[in-house]
Amino acid sequence: MYLKQDTPLGGLRFVGLQHLARGGAWRTEAMRSYPFPVLLWFTKGQGRVTINGVRHGYAPHTLVIIPSHAMHGFEVGRSTMGHCLFLSESTSLSTFEEQAILRIPAMDDQHEMAGFLDSIGQELGGQNIGYEKVCKSVIELMAVWIERKLDNIEPTGRSGAAYRLAASYSQLLERDFNTGKTVAAYASRLGITPTHLSRACRETCGRPASALLLDRIFYEARRMLSETALPIKDIAAGLGFRSAAYFTRAFSHRTGRTPTEFRRSTLARLH
Repeated sequence: MYLKQDTPLGGLRFVGLQHLARGGAWRTEAMRSYPFPVLLWFTKGQGRVTINGVRHGYAPHTLVIIPSHAMHGFEVGRSTMGHCLFLSESTSLSTFEEQAILRIPAMDDQHEMAGFLDSIGQELGGQNIGYEKVCKSVIELMAVWIERKLDNIEPTGRSGAAYRLAASYSQLLERDFNTGKTVAAYASRLGITPTHLSRACRETCGRPASALLLDRIFYEARRMLSETALPIKDIAAGLGFRSAAYFTRAFSHRTGRTPTEFRRSTLARLH
């Protein structure tokens, strides 16, 4: 497992999926997004990944490309194995800005894909002279390899009104989740009723629109509580809650712990 967080490559990270899931399922399953693309490489296990409001299945030897700012979450079971590559400003390429789910059945191709990622992980772990250039070169070569594979398969995107609606909702939600807007406000923005919006989300990912909204808000709340020293009142305000007290009640109802208890338990695990 490779975990070099602060590098001259601007945040490029290579992390084992089981390591990423430590501390609770919310670390992978709850809706979130990143400013640069993410690659998920599943080598064992099966489950589901939701990207922009649409659920897809994954099986062993599946590569998932999640574009920048795409709201997503994915399951990591006990038998799941694989890695997550977080790209950065200096390593993001156009290949990785198109959502894709690429199943790789041929053993030779599996070894080649694993080789790309292992090389990146080893370079990040060692940080020897010139490792930045090596990582960028491997990523560029991997991008060409992926483009060739994608050119030979049918697109994985799904069509239909419900899928278009779920994608539009996810994009709006990702932009405004911290403003305190309700599902009704998002539905109004899309020109439909809240019931229609929830029906579309249930069709595409098996969850109502409200679940996606709450997932996104409380993922961010837990992230801020565990990764920053911001006062709880500032976190509440930053997420659109009308008061710290209301945020505390909502957070406790959602997680079973107060924000203070959650922060304390997270810090205890880290130390």
